[in-house]
Amino acid sequence: QFRMDIGEKVLPSVLELVWQLIANDIRRTIRISCSKLFADAGASNEERLQRAKAVRAVGKEFSSVGHASFAGMSHLQNIVSAEMKTRIEVAVETTMMKAQGHEHDVRDSESEIKRKTREANRQTA
Repeated sequence: QFRMDIGEKVLPSVLELVWQLIANDIRRTIRISCSKLFADAGASNEERLQRAKAVRAVGKEFSSVGHASFAGMSHLQNIVSAEMKTRIEVAVETTMMKAQGHEHDVRDSESEIKRKTREANRQTA
């Protein structure tokens, strides 16, 4: 139970951190790409205007797809959350076993994750 409590407390922070890293990477990529598009000395003002319109169209589409996808995210988040909890639980168990001097192979951990996932799926079905 203690291990599950740790996983439930840590998981939201880990997911938030990962999301922030991904969002920052996307923002950086967009900023660099737009800078290259609009700072092109060889492009005329008309070409730059056309590029701006194209970027705006892509941005609108990206935004609409993002909003539509957001509705289905809670289900996906529950799936990811459950798998992350299982992985955290197995990682803690593995660490404790190693600290006590037990041999442990990565394949054993993966097998345990699969077993626990199947067990959780049977319980929710």
